[in-house]
Amino acid sequence: MQSAFFHNNIALLRARNPALAESLASLQPGGRYVAVPSKAGPPALSRVMPNGGEKALHSRYNPIVEAARFAGSCPLSGALHFVFFGFGLGYHAFEIAKRVPPRSRLYFVEKDIESFHMALACNDCAPVLSHPGASFHIGRAPGEWVAELQEDLPKLALNGYVPIAFPPLVDSEKDYYRTAETALESALRQIRIDFKTQAAFAKKFYANIIDNLPHILASAGANQFANRLNGVPAVVVSAGPSLDKNVRLLKGVRDKAVLIAAATALLPLLENGVEPDFAVVIDPDESMRDAFDLEKPPGKTRLLYDPGVCPDIPALFGDRGIVFDSNLFLSRWIARHNGEKGSLGKTQSVAHAALKFVLQMGCGPVFLVGQDLAFDGHRLHCSGSYFNREFLDEITPFATLERLNLQHREKYARAATAGADLFGAPAYATLAMESYKNLFVEEFKDARNIFNATEGGIPIPGFPNLCLGEALYVHCGETLARKKEAPLENLPAPSPSRKLISALQAQTLRFARLARRAAEISSRADGQGAGNPAGFVAEMESLYKSLLDDPDTLQLLQGYAYSGFLQWNRTNNEIDRKTAWAPDADVLMEKFQRDRQFVEVLAESAEYLRGEFAEMAVAIPA
Repeated sequence: MQSAFFHNNIALLRARNPALAESLASLQPGGRYVAVPSKAGPPALSRVMPNGGEKALHSRYNPIVEAARFAGSCPLSGALHFVFFGFGLGYHAFEIAKRVPPRSRLYFVEKDIESFHMALACNDCAPVLSHPGASFHIGRAPGEWVAELQEDLPKLALNGYVPIAFPPLVDSEKDYYRTAETALESALRQIRIDFKTQAAFAKKFYANIIDNLPHILASAGANQFANRLNGVPAVVVSAGPSLDKNVRLLKGVRDKAVLIAAATALLPLLENGVEPDFAVVIDPDESMRDAFDLEKPPGKTRLLYDPGVCPDIPALFGDRGIVFDSNLFLSRWIARHNGEKGSLGKTQSVAHAALKFVLQMGCGPVFLVGQDLAFDGHRLHCSGSYFNREFLDEITPFATLERLNLQHREKYARAATAGADLFGAPAYATLAMESYKNLFVEEFKDARNIFNATEGGIPIPGFPNLCLGEALYVHCGETLARKKEAPLENLPAPSPSRKLISALQAQTLRFARLARRAAEISSRADGQGAGNPAGFVAEMESLYKSLLDDPDTLQLLQGYAYSGFLQWNRTNNEIDRKTAWAPDADVLMEKFQRDRQFVEVLAESAEYLRGEFAEMAVAIPA
């Protein structure tokens, strides 16, 4: 018969996590834990060892005093996000929940559901079960619990968190909790990379998407190619150093497999007489034009592109362009009003985009080539890539190619990582390459027909390694020219939608109203309103509310002025922290400074987008 504690705790848990509550309510404990009274009275948890002995997980004298002492040693002050690794009977969690502000977020990670069951049976867990910011991740694999945090991960990446690891609990399952924290840090690292990328390129992405609108409207969508090449082998070619030794093997493959190349691998392939079926580009930087330094594009190659790439590139390929809807809100907004082109999900690297595309087409098996994810000596790219060509132009008697490659590698010194290559020898990479490898592992973990035929660099866990020659001989022996080409012919030509023109015109008016209002508020702050910070902050709060009531305008602005919104969030979090820990703190002037800077961001961004949306509406054929 379950205790009154257990019934009350389950009722509280059911209100916030019904599935977990039902799992615990129906659980029959297996006897791996025992709870015995401590000398001071409260129960203490012990783990039953395989030899029949017991390992104490709490003080057998006074677990409450132990928890208070531990909580006092934790760096709680000023933080609002706390991740607990290990729960035990919850004493340290109860103590910390009392010490942090009510608006804090508490994430509880416990490997063993039976251990958590004991806590619910032995203690009143209301201090955490009733906490408005608590979430429970019990008995989950490391990757699964991080996936449950998807909505909160950006906040954790932006504002940080305090790890709470009660030593006796964590030490009993070191591997699990180490892996759980590593999984979280890996996810946060990727989000921080996304933050930096968007902050650096947001305006460039927007400018390119706007300039690319005629190409986007005229290009086929990636979704038109879905399942058109079922069962056709594919080779995804990247520009890693190993491509130098394997590019010769790709001659003659085009009639036997789909050949899809990262933009940086296009020139090396063409120089060696290999014309790919597809070239892929996702980078918005203008330097990517150098990867397409051609008098004219190869006659049979189609271009798969992100709508935010340099407009010169899709213009080069004309009617052989294939566009996909990116994750930027402007791209999704256009797709909503003009018809979807198809999404590839996260496309952190061009190789991810290429691999996702061939899988969507139904290709298989798929072989990765040139995907080193590591330096080869000091080199990061193959000989014929446009990166390498830049170095060739800089060679002098005092600046050899080796020295130039070394200088290039030294740029990554602060982001360097170490690992083992395919043959077990030391290999060196970067945090970005490590993130790309992790994305391969996470996003394609259920795929069973992807092989790594790179023959160099750092292996990708879960992707079996093959020699490229063997892979091509065994899997790409049949001539499939017609089987490849026929399904890709006579695709319906896209046409712009009248709905898009109307949406652009309506959104132009909304931007115009916002630009006027923001400019008026800004002018009052500089004029007569300068001595009334409270009134200015109140006006801005009213403006924020109107933006929240217009999510399209808000997200379009945020996508363009990403760094400005990011800075507002950072500053606002500092204000929140101050008021959470010191409710009487006077933060009016901090809010005034935050909003004074941000109103300029809103006014300038709204005016820019007003003009661009008006021009797009006029440019579309009626």
